[in-house]
Amino acid sequence: MATLLHAMGDVHPHRLKAQLARELSRLTFEPLAQRSAESLSPGAKAATGKTIFCSSGFEAVEAALKTALLATGKPGIIAFEGGYHGLGYGALNATHRDHFRGPFRSQLREFGHFLPFPRCSSCSCPGRPTAPCGALDSLEAALIERCQKSAIGALLVEPVQVRGGIHIPDPEFLNRLRQVCDRFGALLILDEIYTGLDAQAAGSPASIPPWFRTWFAWAKP
Repeated sequence: MATLLHAMGDVHPHRLKAQLARELSRLTFEPLAQRSAESLSPGAKAATGKTIFCSSGFEAVEAALKTALLATGKPGIIAFEGGYHGLGYGALNATHRDHFRGPFRSQLREFGHFLPFPRCSSCSCPGRPTAPCGALDSLEAALIERCQKSAIGALLVEPVQVRGGIHIPDPEFLNRLRQVCDRFGALLILDEIYTGLDAQAAGSPASIPPWFRTWFAWAKP
């Protein structure tokens, strides 16, 4: 991996691109997928991941959104208040902050639905972290209600909101999202452009393999 270029243009030989893509799958997707497969069936062999090379973070996010629509046939997405997912027209539909999307609202289809991002710093639940988090219960109920009302194909989330103000959620947050996605056939997309791959260690990433993960200039299902 250390000998491979990490920024390849269109003119680079396909063999080198394929080698880098294979290494990215081996180091990121496959360990999570293998643990998930073995938890369902001991000895099962997980598939390899696929890598899409992009030149910017919003392209990675939009590749995830497009693939989610193709995979589920459901156009709606759920994102979170305060979230930032890029400035492309597709990504702006999932970027809540009006500073970025406001001037272009008349040209957006606005297929995104926004819910509050849980913030542990403002959590009033007694006895945290051992007591159940009331904020997560309320969020889960809102997620379920939205999935019942709309054709939701994906949940898009930053494991830690960075540009929105360094907001760190409850450690159970991503597990709850995974459960809702499984229940309604939606796809979980982790936007790790800012945080970096697996930086959400507190969320027990081994137990919540995402369907699509974006990281720096690439995206990986």
